[in-house]
Amino acid sequence: MHDTSSFFNSRVSGGKRQGMEITPLDIQAFMSEQPLGRVDAFGKTFLGHIPANNSYGLGEMDVAIRVSHPRIEDQEENLQIQFKNELKLCSLKHRNIIGLIGFSETKENFYLVYEMVQARPLSELVKGLTWEQALKVLKGTVSGLAFLHSHSEGPFVHSNISTNSILVTKDFVPKVVDFRHCVVEGQRTTHDNPRYYPSSQEGAIVKEDIFAFGLLALQLITKDGRTAYAVEEGLDLSPHHILDLYVPMFREKGNLVHASYGQEKESRKITEMIFNCLKKDSPLDLKSFHRDLVLLSLTKQC
Repeated sequence: MHDTSSFFNSRVSGGKRQGMEITPLDIQAFMSEQPLGRVDAFGKTFLGHIPANNSYGLGEMDVAIRVSHPRIEDQEENLQIQFKNELKLCSLKHRNIIGLIGFSETKENFYLVYEMVQARPLSELVKGLTWEQALKVLKGTVSGLAFLHSHSEGPFVHSNISTNSILVTKDFVPKVVDFRHCVVEGQRTTHDNPRYYPSSQEGAIVKEDIFAFGLLALQLITKDGRTAYAVEEGLDLSPHHILDLYVPMFREKGNLVHASYGQEKESRKITEMIFNCLKKDSPLDLKSFHRDLVLLSLTKQC
């Protein structure tokens, strides 16, 4: 059995322990047969419920429990890497990052227990968002990613940012999910898709996340399915391809914000900020992007 002791710390925050080991028998007892979401390369997710007066000091709550595919020989190594990467959530406590409550493993499967979030993937919401809602999603997403990139145990690179890896609550609070490919900068990731950002380096780099966030933000402000299609299908999508697609439109219209949002004063500035994410040699970091978004919001309120 894989030793997980070096990959987690049991933490307490707001009465909830974060990242604690739970026995397989208890996880089986907590788990229902009701599926949540779609099956992915790691496994399936089920609705769970942790009862009151449990032996872990946890409050009564609904949870989401991910169960890996069987640990058969040809999948064991990849599943183990993805499981270990998800355990990085044990040390990541942020409003815009999904919380990992516990984990376990048997000879047959890996188990991950997450906070239950009533939310939908951003990919399902893009076309119906108002401008205020879109800005709130952008600010929350970039805040969570900036936290990853500046973490004392990192910087961490998520390696799989898209509209499918962002859950959005009914109050339009985004949560970054799916840390299966999250690594410390410089380490190699297990992601099967081509890199979003062309790099000569062997290991993951923070700029890849920044570029992927730029694609996500571009899809959000343009409501353009072509951006989503290119990313989801794993097409060769370099900064030059993106710029060739949108620069003429930007020069003609002054900004790329979809007409349904209305003509907001900050539209051009935000478009310029997003293009900076897509420039290969830009010194931009997401903490600065978040600061500028907040300043724009404050200016609008004055």
